[in-house]
Amino acid sequence: MSKRLIINADDFGMSREVNEGTKRGIEEGIITSVSVMSNMPYFDDAVKFLKKHPQVSVGLHFNITEGKPLTTPRNVGNLIREDDSFFYWPSMITRLIAKQIKLTEIEEELKNQYLKLKKTGLPITHIDSHHHIHLYPKIFNTVSTFADSEQITSLRGNYYNTWNLTLGVWKKPILTQALVNIMLLLSNFRHKNHKHLFEINRFFDINWGSDMTLEEFTKILNKLPEGTTEFICHLATLSEEGNRKFLQPRHTVLNLLTKPTVKKHLTQNGVKLVKHKAI
Repeated sequence: MSKRLIINADDFGMSREVNEGTKRGIEEGIITSVSVMSNMPYFDDAVKFLKKHPQVSVGLHFNITEGKPLTTPRNVGNLIREDDSFFYWPSMITRLIAKQIKLTEIEEELKNQYLKLKKTGLPITHIDSHHHIHLYPKIFNTVSTFADSEQITSLRGNYYNTWNLTLGVWKKPILTQALVNIMLLLSNFRHKNHKHLFEINRFFDINWGSDMTLEEFTKILNKLPEGTTEFICHLATLSEEGNRKFLQPRHTVLNLLTKPTVKKHLTQNGVKLVKHKAI
C-alpha cells in the first residue's frame, strides 16, 4: 500500500477570516479537501471559490452546534435556544443523553443542509460534522444511514486501531482528544454495518496541537503509516474586527501548513496528497 494523505479544511463558510485562510491553503496546494457549513454566513463565498477549484473535494460539515438551523424553527424546536440558535455542543450532548432531542429533528436539519450544498452543483464526496457531533452513537446512526441513501462514499470515522490511541503523536492529552476517541470507539463497536463508509484508515486534527512546531509536525509526517490518513485543520487569517483568541490558533496552523518544507517532507517520505474519492 502507498501512503496517501488528505488534508481537509473544516468550517468553510463560517466567516470571512476562515474563508480567506482556507482559500490560501487551497491556492498553496496543501489543502486537498474542504467541508462546507451550509448554514453559515459565508457559504455563498465558499461555493463561488470552489467552483473555480475542482481539484478540491467537497463535503458537508454538518452543523447543529453553532449558528441557526436551515429548517423552520418550529420543526427543530428541541435543537435551538430562545433566539433560534443551536445549543453549543456540551449542551447538545447533555440534551441527547437526557433524551430531550428527537432524532427526526436532527435528520430534517441534516437533509436541509445537505440539499442546500447539493443544489450548488458541486460534487459531494463526504460528510463530517462540526465539533464531531456525528460521532455520538445515536447521531452516527442517523448520519450514516443518510449517507448511504445519498451514495456518499466517505464519512469521518475509521476502523479503530492503535494509531488512534495516541493520535499519531500524543502531544497534549487534552479532553477533546479523549472525547473524540471514545466516541469513535463506540461508533466502531455499535455500527459495524456502516464501516464501508470509512474511506480513511486514521485521522488527526492538527489544531489539537495549535502550538505545534514545524519539527513536531515533521515527526508526524515522517511516521505516517501506509494507507489513507486524513489530517483535519481549521484555518483562518487575522483581522482587526475578528476575535483574535479564536483566529490566532487557526492562523498559526495555516502558516505551519504552507511552509515550503512541509511539501518537501511529504515527497521525501513517499506521501501522496490526495482528495476524497467521488462516486
